[in-house]
Amino acid sequence: MDKIRDLVYINYENKLNKVISYGIEFREFMKALYKRPNNILILEGDYGTNFDFTTNCEYCISKDIDDFLQEDVYSYGNFSWIDFESVEGLKSLDPEEVAELFYLGKMWEPVKDTFFKKLKNRFVYTAHDDGWINHTVYNNKSDFEEVLSRVISNKIYMIYNIELPEVDNKISARLSDLCLNGIAIDILRLCVKEDDSVIIPIYQIGKYQDMDEVYSLMREYEVQANYELRYSCNWELIKLN
Repeated sequence: MDKIRDLVYINYENKLNKVISYGIEFREFMKALYKRPNNILILEGDYGTNFDFTTNCEYCISKDIDDFLQEDVYSYGNFSWIDFESVEGLKSLDPEEVAELFYLGKMWEPVKDTFFKKLKNRFVYTAHDDGWINHTVYNNKSDFEEVLSRVISNKIYMIYNIELPEVDNKISARLSDLCLNGIAIDILRLCVKEDDSVIIPIYQIGKYQDMDEVYSLMREYEVQANYELRYSCNWELIKLN
């Protein structure tokens, strides 16, 4: 999908370290990471540069990920992957662990856990129509806050050609707390003031599983913003009355 989505919805499930989202696509997710995964095992999808006989799945090693990012993963429909640290760890999986991986990739829920010791994975990424509905597990919350902070500034640049620094750690931590109750960040309604400050409205709309409902709410109805994310000399998160 070539058009940049101008709306981001995030519902953070703290217990599972899982983010249910609309508007963050695979290539945007990867671009927002300072440290990319070493390797990616494709659980659902049509791409891969190597084949693993332990899982009967394709995988990509680090040097092939840039090529993978050029793929139209939206066209796959269902798309899921898990990262892993080493090929040796991948090949050491036993049949029960392989079965757990397949269940996780297909059902978007773990049998036992989302972290596999042999893989040392940081993420589990599952999506339908990538960017429309994504469930992403972050085994380190700092990775989630990093993606959140950089996705916002990256989207502003791609849509408006306005170059801003990434949202700082303090503000992204506050945003991640707001995500516990479900927020929409509406880049379409970005406003540039006379003093060149940039304002992005944020809406506390609640916890949704159905992204059709989120999109309908935000694009077909008048919704009152609860916060403003503002950049002048630095980032501020301002609660509105």
